[in-house]
Amino acid sequence: MEEKSASAYMAAERKPTRVLVVGSGLAGLTTAYLLTRREGFEVDVFEMGDSPALDASSISHPINETSPSETSFQRIDIPMRSFTPPYYPRLSSLLQHLSIPTTPQNLTFTFPLLHFPSNFHSFPTPTSATSLPSFFLELVFLFLCYIYFTLLILLPYSLPTEDESLSDWCHRWYIPEKFMTQYIYPLMGAVTSADATRVGQLPAIDVILYRRRSLLSGHVVVTGGIGCVQAQLVDRIETTQRGRIIFNRRVVGVEDLNTSIDPSLQDGVKVTWTERMELGMEKMATAWYDRVVFATTPDVVAQCWKKADMLAGIPVWPVEVVVERERDQDGDTKRKMLNEIVLTDDGAAVHYIDNAISVTTRPYQRSSSLSSSSSSEPSENGKEHIATRYFTRVGKSIPAREIIRKHAILYPRRQSWKRETEMAGEKGEEGEWTCGENGVYVVGGWCWDGMVLLEGCVQSAENVVAALVFARMLEERRGEMGL
Repeated sequence: MEEKSASAYMAAERKPTRVLVVGSGLAGLTTAYLLTRREGFEVDVFEMGDSPALDASSISHPINETSPSETSFQRIDIPMRSFTPPYYPRLSSLLQHLSIPTTPQNLTFTFPLLHFPSNFHSFPTPTSATSLPSFFLELVFLFLCYIYFTLLILLPYSLPTEDESLSDWCHRWYIPEKFMTQYIYPLMGAVTSADATRVGQLPAIDVILYRRRSLLSGHVVVTGGIGCVQAQLVDRIETTQRGRIIFNRRVVGVEDLNTSIDPSLQDGVKVTWTERMELGMEKMATAWYDRVVFATTPDVVAQCWKKADMLAGIPVWPVEVVVERERDQDGDTKRKMLNEIVLTDDGAAVHYIDNAISVTTRPYQRSSSLSSSSSSEPSENGKEHIATRYFTRVGKSIPAREIIRKHAILYPRRQSWKRETEMAGEKGEEGEWTCGENGVYVVGGWCWDGMVLLEGCVQSAENVVAALVFARMLEERRGEMGL
């Protein structure tokens, strides 16, 4: 009898945990990579496009067209992937682990009256339309406001409350309206791809901690572009023989079956997807997985996983990115300030890079059809159009932050413990779904207590992987005990 139980346990122990990761952005690829490094897991990554999503919108553009044999190309990351290492410790550790270097990037932000260096690598200068008296008056105003704002973000007694928006916090501390609308809002709008209204609704605590940790820190970019990170992660996932990435599959439904009610039901999560075939045809298929990890925007999770319909309350909006080359009347390339970012109050940010190539990122009013394009035709404003891309941006607000905290998206390991103890016969708390229950997890830049940025992708991926490893450890322990 004991030998039979031990044999059954050894067979169960050898059976890997099958995990489906939905989405191939940084969060999805990091989750898959970390899981494939662990024995006992088999990972599939479903991507609805025909290439990994992390670098799918980026473009390569020639920067030296003197002759076909000498033409070289530069990679333009879309969206922009510049970051400050102090606010991104997990991302920095991941890059170091992958042996991917970074390159310092000195950014210059252009406001209505002056150019301001991001990390004081140079002295502020006036714009071409600003007189010297106006420039010096504006510089004094900006200096005083900046000192006051810096003191507020550093002093502990001035920290915002948990339910205080950025707009409310600025008004509570009498920050001048001009400084808010012409400097703070456009700057944070460039970071979040949001207009002034959405920036004002951001949780103040997220913005303050972001500014505190990135204060006086220089920006860096991944050397060679974010595609280098994607290539490393994809290669390491596939070479382990425990992971694979499958393209042209769009998940449309996820369903769990409660085996505690009917033990005859198959354990796991039922996944339904559509697969794009040749000639535009699609077919629908279904499979079972032990765990499912959504690495998508919250609106997609809410559509596919009905128990997570509360995630539809997290704001998302489309963003348009237009890449153009500016030329003068003779057709020669105009030379702009290197890495200049022109900010506006409507959430648009125009980033000028080498050879006067401009990358304009702005919130986009959703239409019936959004499609990316690439061409070299002159546009209506006389600029040479290179490409247009669209992507979905996830935002934060006080209600959204409450949704994330309430449903424990930040702490999946605790939910793993809760789920496993319920499976062992203990009755857990009744309520809405939380991350990790029913074998469904969520990762992404929005799944942590901070700004919706790349750091959240890595942190949430690490948390969910730890939860999955912990859950498997408990299953093995129960097998050893014969439970």
